[in-house]
Amino acid sequence: MRLKNSRGKFYAEHPDQSPRFSFWRYYFETVVALGDPADPQRRSAERALSDPRNRQALDWQPQHANCPELEAHLLAISQRVPADWRATVVNIFAARTASPEANAQAHAMREAGQILISLQLSKILAAYSGAYDRYFFGMCSLLGGGVNLKGSEAQVVVARLQHDALDEPWAALELAPAFQPGSTAPILDGP
Repeated sequence: MRLKNSRGKFYAEHPDQSPRFSFWRYYFETVVALGDPADPQRRSAERALSDPRNRQALDWQPQHANCPELEAHLLAISQRVPADWRATVVNIFAARTASPEANAQAHAMREAGQILISLQLSKILAAYSGAYDRYFFGMCSLLGGGVNLKGSEAQVVVARLQHDALDEPWAALELAPAFQPGSTAPILDGP
């Protein structure tokens, strides 16, 4: 497998994306070109394209991926895999796609390997991980644990989160009589 083949295969299959610029430039330019002038998403894309702070990310040239974040992750993975796999990993091209479906795919054929991740899937995963973080740190706060956790401290908090004490309120809820609208009876009897 060769990186040149992997990258070439992607851009041959996605001729709307340029091998000279990042996915983000393609995405924002597409939103501007196709969007209604009154659409807030189009105005946001226009601001992103004109903001000088974004120039480096927009003009970034793809090597191992069409997106700087994916390239950084792919190169980090290549440093962590066994040496026997390193040559394979560094010759895979990772790419974001603008597919409306939330999916990820991997292809390898004829000396070319690709990992394709839709923008929709990336958004869903980001939202899920953000929600999980809020839940986890909310539970830490509820248990009186700190949110600045490292190593063994994190293990202790996870153990506390999984402890039977947290199961007790849920078990009590399952045993409680069903609440009827208009009833004044308490749903749960507290300690």
